[in-house]
Amino acid sequence: MNNEELILTTIKKVYAIREATEKRTAERLQTPLLGYARVAVGGTGLTKDQQKDITAFITASCNTGEKLTVMEKISEFKSKSGVHKPQKIWLSFAGLIVPLLLAIAIQVALYFTVNIQTTIFIALAAVLVIVALAIGILLFSFLSYDADYRRDALEHEVWKVINRECVRRIKHGGIKAQKQLPPAPQERPVVTVATKQTVPRRKL
Repeated sequence: MNNEELILTTIKKVYAIREATEKRTAERLQTPLLGYARVAVGGTGLTKDQQKDITAFITASCNTGEKLTVMEKISEFKSKSGVHKPQKIWLSFAGLIVPLLLAIAIQVALYFTVNIQTTIFIALAAVLVIVALAIGILLFSFLSYDADYRRDALEHEVWKVINRECVRRIKHGGIKAQKQLPPAPQERPVVTVATKQTVPRRKL
């Protein structure tokens, strides 16, 4: 397999991992409300099985030092190219923080304006915080989901994992050539030397 075939095979592997993750994401989104939260919490990181798959792929594909170097250079280029975050992604962080800030503001206003018992105030403050966190997580989940961004971010993460694995192997000596053992010494043939036997002479 030459370098062009190596690059093409690697791109196919990246797409295969991306498609598998998109399929898992679609299954999670089928759950009402909580589906988006599960996708948001899961992020775009790779699972351990996917990382093991990449490690096995590099082992099988980069069986020479030249191929490992080519893979390292390509993955470095791809991993350094940034992923553009749409505006809604930045708004999702505001959706996570603003409800909590509003809950704190309400608590401060109640503390200074309403004569309320301490135990009731603490219970009300706890409820406000829980509700604010729930609303914030839901807003963050809905706003942070962008199919195109997730696709690009996941692909970028795959290239980063490939690059880290290549760098790790290069630092540990790269592809070590298998040393051929010298041929086993052949046994020398045993030479049998015929010995002359002295035959006693008969007396006449």
